[in-house]
Amino acid sequence: MTFKEFTAWCNERACDGRWGMVEAMVCIDLMAEIRKLSFWKREKFWRELYEKRILDEIVEPINQKIIIDQLAARIPHTDQAITHEKEHSTMTINEYQALALRTESRITTDPVPYIRVLEGLMGLNGEAGEAIDLMKKVQFQGHEFDREHMAKELGDIAWYLAVSADAIGYDLESILQMNVDKLRTRYPDGFSTEQSLHRSANDI
Repeated sequence: MTFKEFTAWCNERACDGRWGMVEAMVCIDLMAEIRKLSFWKREKFWRELYEKRILDEIVEPINQKIIIDQLAARIPHTDQAITHEKEHSTMTINEYQALALRTESRITTDPVPYIRVLEGLMGLNGEAGEAIDLMKKVQFQGHEFDREHMAKELGDIAWYLAVSADAIGYDLESILQMNVDKLRTRYPDGFSTEQSLHRSANDI
């Protein structure tokens, strides 16, 4: 069982009413933490977690570390000690998306997809406007370029990108892979003005 399949299982339980909002949020946090364990790639881990329905036992939001420790204790392991690698771990793009969606307003969880797409795209344009406004002040108003401020604006752009992708049923990793594949096909040997000028009709 893959992480994506496990995520789908959790989402199903949240949508059909077996889990409430609190349990669903705990699950999202839990999955992000589990990914940071040294053995997260082991297929057996996800299979055991799924088959034992361990998460069914979560009836209230308790300390996440306790949940992680309890889960880890129940998963078979032999030669490798279970360690948390939080301080040295790297967050994946899909983990970011899951965490970003936790802070999406309830208004934007409207079941009509285009409402969330609209909110996401409007947010993207708004945050991109704030980013370009920083450059306007540098170029025309004598301000110093603030890298940290720009980084925060780019983070806001990423948040709305995550919401927009989820609204149309895509994870961010798939979105980025589609873009890379498209560009690899369009420019197999790197950027070319000639190829840019003569793109095929279905190359969007």
